[in-house]
Amino acid sequence: MALDWESIGHAMRNVQRGRRVSITKHTAGMCGVGKFMKRWKQWETDLCPRCGELEDASHVWVCKDLVARDTWSNAIANIDLTLQKLDTDPTIRHLILVYLNGWQTGTDITYKPPGELEAVLREQTTIG
Repeated sequence: MALDWESIGHAMRNVQRGRRVSITKHTAGMCGVGKFMKRWKQWETDLCPRCGELEDASHVWVCKDLVARDTWSNAIANIDLTLQKLDTDPTIRHLILVYLNGWQTGTDITYKPPGELEAVLREQTTIG
């Protein structure tokens, strides 16, 4: 089980430089969120301005604020639309959406995929 660095490289080469920088900073966790804004003396607090919890890079994706959740829902709808346009297998599309929403809400997923997808799902779950 390994990351597909070739595909990641291809994807990163196909976005603008500013977006690549943003993705890299967020992935490393060193971006303009409360944790670092306080450390950089830009904010007096490290709390999320929306919900009041400690704001680090991963919090941005799981914030329980209604506006943040609405933004998440819209992004998931866009992903679903893109997967449909790409003619993604409906079972794979369903798995992606179930697991993304489960991750965002902290819900344990009990869905058992068809046999041919079990190993793929196990591998993806391992790498995150």
